[in-house]
Amino acid sequence: MRKNLLSTMLSMVATSLMFVSCNPFVIQDWAPIDVYVKVSNAEGQNLLDSATSNNFVNKEISAEWMGETYVADTISLWEKQHMTRTYLPMMNGLMYVTKDGEQMLYFGELAGDGDYDDEPFTIHWPDGSTDVITIKNKTHLSSADRKFKLNGEVVAKDTTRPVISIVK
Repeated sequence: MRKNLLSTMLSMVATSLMFVSCNPFVIQDWAPIDVYVKVSNAEGQNLLDSATSNNFVNKEISAEWMGETYVADTISLWEKQHMTRTYLPMMNGLMYVTKDGEQMLYFGELAGDGDYDDEPFTIHWPDGSTDVITIKNKTHLSSADRKFKLNGEVVAKDTTRPVISIVK
């Protein structure tokens, strides 16, 4: 009886180790993607700051993403730590936020595990100009390939919280 019990326990341990070490059904959590945009004039002054002359404050700024149009809102965003473990991204849209003491635009949250193949995010500025941020996100079993381009030039890689600077 004792020999059977020991044999059964060893068999269970070996089976458990096999499932832990080579389980093809691993669940991977991915943090959501938040895009921050700083916009300044040629002198380096923040165009989202009301103290800057010819600023974009209280003027309509909109963006297009995957067939939807978002208008910048002044709702404050609760700055949070990225969470995983059954956390689902919540689309907050396009917002004015203060990050690191600076006024910026925020867009998100995008699914961190979503496959985006240079998906365009087009910002329409009050002066009639546009800028296109393309987002590439391809996740693999244990890694992700992320690139953010501004008007065709790579400006950030391998991050879920890029800060993209635009000069107007």
